[in-house]
Amino acid sequence: MSGAGDLVSVVVPVYDGAHLVGRALASIAAQTHPAIETIAVDDGSTDDSAAVVEAWPGGATLVRQANAGVAAARNAGVAVATGEYLAFLDQDDVRLPEKLRRQVDRLSSDGETDVVLVRQRPVIEEGVEPLATLRPDRVYGDLGGVIPTTLMVRRETFHRVGPFAEDFTGRDDLDWLLRARVAGLGIAVIDEVLMERHVHADNQTRGIDWMQVMLDTVTRRVAERRGQEPGG
Repeated sequence: MSGAGDLVSVVVPVYDGAHLVGRALASIAAQTHPAIETIAVDDGSTDDSAAVVEAWPGGATLVRQANAGVAAARNAGVAVATGEYLAFLDQDDVRLPEKLRRQVDRLSSDGETDVVLVRQRPVIEEGVEPLATLRPDRVYGDLGGVIPTTLMVRRETFHRVGPFAEDFTGRDDLDWLLRARVAGLGIAVIDEVLMERHVHADNQTRGIDWMQVMLDTVTRRVAERRGQEPGG
């Protein structure tokens, strides 16, 4: 079972999210797991995002950088993390209270599991069209709300796989997960909704067919790493 010594570092990339990030930080503060380090990385925001983080009463480490994309922001957060475990939360999403505890319990009790994901549910604002990324995956079908950024991984395992690919920003999380699979890591899914993905008019993936983009570009990247031609 998880304990106070199982420190989880939660990395929150923030870009022009002053009106959103407080909700994400509140969901971290509401976790039942007792040991959490919150790291918010302001990716060159033009609004008051950094000020919101600095004023957050629950306490969060703020890292500032020039705008370089979400992958670079995640990597910057990992670089200062001190926890045994790493987890990630986008500025407009929310984790349910048991998420981190359940994932730590799984990693600490199952020697064959290196990465743990959870299920999510979309929360769609009134009058907003669902995202294209919420459609069933073209290869695996209905994933039941599992996305790469729900993951938790031991920090040393993360470094074995390597950082998020900054030239793949926006689909860097899926690229990382596929690299983890190619490396032979054990990847498990807790069959329970422990995250909420908030769908609103300002989602950065809106209007883009990311499912096809991810399939094409990430498949090519993984094939290159394995020394194969795509489709070979």
